[in-house]
Amino acid sequence: MKRRTDLDALRQEPGLSDPARVLRGLNLSTSHRQKNGFFICCPFHKENTPSCSIQKVDGVLLVHCLACHESGDVFKLIGAVRGLADFPRIIEEARSIAGLPATADDDEHDEPDEPKQEARKVTTVVFHAIVRPLLHLGRLDDSPIARDGTAYLRGRGLLDAAVADGWACFPSTASTRREWIKMLRETFDGRDIDGCGFVRGSGLTFPDNRLVVPWRDPSGLVDTIQRRRLDGQASSKYVFPSGRAPQWPYGIERLASAPLDAPIVLVEGAVDVLARRILDMDQGKVRVVLGVPGGGWRKRWAEYGKDRVVYVATDADEAGNRFCEQWSEQLYSAGCVEVKRLRPVGSKDWGDQVAARVVS
Repeated sequence: MKRRTDLDALRQEPGLSDPARVLRGLNLSTSHRQKNGFFICCPFHKENTPSCSIQKVDGVLLVHCLACHESGDVFKLIGAVRGLADFPRIIEEARSIAGLPATADDDEHDEPDEPKQEARKVTTVVFHAIVRPLLHLGRLDDSPIARDGTAYLRGRGLLDAAVADGWACFPSTASTRREWIKMLRETFDGRDIDGCGFVRGSGLTFPDNRLVVPWRDPSGLVDTIQRRRLDGQASSKYVFPSGRAPQWPYGIERLASAPLDAPIVLVEGAVDVLARRILDMDQGKVRVVLGVPGGGWRKRWAEYGKDRVVYVATDADEAGNRFCEQWSEQLYSAGCVEVKRLRPVGSKDWGDQVAARVVS
């Protein structure tokens, strides 16, 4: 009975029972409202028109698709969106979305944790200061820490661009991770370390997500980090720190120094930003490429297109077409001069298009 009680309590957590918060945590659009919730494009089947109801009923979030008739709770939604079948991983992801401490991970708890201090909200300045030494230690080179990440990016033709943007790797061994976290705790306030969202005790949340992508604010400070798995596993392939979803598109720091009439290119994710920059450079085009995290578009980002031409360069699939339609409407409302569709050639996304050039 205790497990059922724990799950019931978790379902009622504000971060997992409030439809808007859950959809933000999953980077899903909230543009179609209904009483006590939203309609979204169903994560259980492909569709162009939102028919999946997400509502808060009796204190918990319930999901029901009017088209395919799939139903469930917040855990089923998270599993479908994140592509997770392993229930413990779904619970771990749910706790991350809710901003709760992760459950124990044997890999990161071979030694007793130091006493935890109360976590607190971490400012961008402090978060930047905390991750800066980690980005330096894990810089992309052929050291044992970063060798596999370097090889992965080199094989996709993105290494030089990733190095220029400060990408890095976290260690593959628990002992090295503990040493890094120990260094942070000796340097910074422990409450800030616990509040940064990717540290758990003496180790890391999602330790298998080792490739580190820094997402910056308009001034260039690192406001959050995205981490990618390098082991080929699909579950939790990309993660952000708990409670620290991106507040700005990837690459926003380049907008202020760009010509006022420079077009903007909107793509899906940081990898496609690097790839599209490479393609633009080859074509001699001066454009500002901004990356949207998954489908996590924020309406206020449409303001970046004011008085500019904007290319919506989303993936060549149904979801990409849907994003194009949604973003275009908001861009025009914000004063965009013109919206144009830009599609990858011979591949689903820009990263694959650049990778194909390496192979050929």
